[in-house]
Amino acid sequence: MKSQKLAKYLEVFGLICILTSSFIQLFLLNILEEISQETIQYKIENKLDIIYAINISNYKKLHPDNKNVKTYHFPNDFERSYIYAENNKNSTRVSKQTNWTKKVIGFIFILGSILIIIGKLIEIKTITKPRSQYIT
Repeated sequence: MKSQKLAKYLEVFGLICILTSSFIQLFLLNILEEISQETIQYKIENKLDIIYAINISNYKKLHPDNKNVKTYHFPNDFERSYIYAENNKNSTRVSKQTNWTKKVIGFIFILGSILIIIGKLIEIKTITKPRSQYIT
């Protein structure tokens, strides 16, 4: 009787684990992956901005007579490289968080599955025991 209760509790806890991992997978992990993709896109756009600014500067150096070209000040290079380095750190953090979350979800899912299997095995063993063992 006690083993049947234990089996049911293990099954319920296993189902809760699987439901929790599914919820995290469906609702939270997608958000983290979107944030990760947005940081990658931001990094690419920032790199393109730096390349554009350097091209303007080079064009201005090669064509000093053209007054229609915007000037580019090199102190901004240091600011841009600092911003780029900070953004790179942030995107690394986001990808680490996403990977960690995926591992936790997988662990919770596997744990829930194992608990359900153990609960079913306990239930099968108690059902197949002879009736005389229950009477003491």
